[in-house]
Amino acid sequence: MYINEVIRRVREYYPSEYSECELYTWCNEVSAMLAAEDRTVYHELHPPAAPDGTILLPEGVRMEQVTHIYIGRRELPRRLCALPPGIMPQGELTVIYEEPYRPIRMPRYQGMAEADGDRLYIHDCEFVSGDMLIITCGGIKTRGIPLLAVEYDPDDIRGYILTVEDGTLPELSGAASVIIEREVTDKTVCDAPYDVMYIDYLLAKIAQYQRDTAAYNTNMAAFDMSLNEYKRWLTAHMPHEKHKLKNYW
Repeated sequence: MYINEVIRRVREYYPSEYSECELYTWCNEVSAMLAAEDRTVYHELHPPAAPDGTILLPEGVRMEQVTHIYIGRRELPRRLCALPPGIMPQGELTVIYEEPYRPIRMPRYQGMAEADGDRLYIHDCEFVSGDMLIITCGGIKTRGIPLLAVEYDPDDIRGYILTVEDGTLPELSGAASVIIEREVTDKTVCDAPYDVMYIDYLLAKIAQYQRDTAAYNTNMAAFDMSLNEYKRWLTAHMPHEKHKLKNYW
């Protein structure tokens, strides 16, 4: 289920004063828990080692998320933050790590912008290639604008240049005041029918902050039931292989 579908259904079931940003934050809580405890994703990295033996990990990856370090077929102790002194890789260096959960990105730009064909010039940018943009100008909101590239030109008065799909930019006569947002296209970590746990969790959080204890307990019980059913489904569908020791005495 798309996260926006979760929020739409929550608003239909129980209209509240909470903003989309707050609802996205609560969705992040569920996704982060599932990603850390039940749906861990492992990545393999082949980084270069610095002369002092330091290994550079990807941004956001901490040492406790590293599960294995190999030089060729030799495994090094995971507690090492760098290669031992005097030991430089004599084979390919491999790092296996748990991919950290990446929260829903909600960048927003509000200020002056200028359009030129398929390029948009702005002062500040937290958008990345692949984002779908929503541009509001003069009270008119244009959705579904694919962002193809982001460049920075220090010689340009505005600095950042967004290249979008040709013909998708709204009409801007010279410099204009705009609001640019990223259209959230993220999905729930779990699939149907267990993705309803997001709806139950958001309804429980709303009830919690409104001090509605009965509604909170009801929705949290539904959330816990969906979560437990999902964990049982994962356990039943995880690969189970028999292992035996050979040449052991």
